[in-house]
Amino acid sequence: MQYTFRITLCLIFFVVLSCGNSKEETTNDQLFKLDLILSENFVKITVPEETDFTFPDSAAKKEPYKIEDFNADGKEDIMVYLGACGTGGCIYGLFLNQYDNYYKLAFMNYLKGAAFEKEKNGFLTIKSFEEVEAYNPSKLKVSVYKFDENHNKYKLDLTYVLKD
Repeated sequence: MQYTFRITLCLIFFVVLSCGNSKEETTNDQLFKLDLILSENFVKITVPEETDFTFPDSAAKKEPYKIEDFNADGKEDIMVYLGACGTGGCIYGLFLNQYDNYYKLAFMNYLKGAAFEKEKNGFLTIKSFEEVEAYNPSKLKVSVYKFDENHNKYKLDLTYVLKD
């Protein structure tokens, strides 16, 4: 009887300790920490320690591009300019606010002439416009990225050519 009591007590203790971890302790290693410094138009991004993530252009100043609720969860998310510019635009990263200053990277891709549209469900659609022929804006390739709730990320939804 005493042996069963000890096992039960140990199991209860284990469950209490497992559930007692705060959200920060259990998810910090998977999230980016963002500190927005508006006076300097700068976003300080701390990469999760246990990842091999690197920025595409480590010399680029990380600037806030758009601050808005992208995934309709009531929290302000941050799209950040990450540099690495070329003929297809520049790389931007979209960080979805999870809690406090901790964010999940939900999108990182080249955008050119970015535009945003609010859908009926409150999500923002991201559009990027790129010339099909260099220096000829009469034909634009439009890439449309939509929020995928199942994966908590933005994914390419469709591309099409817009003719003037």
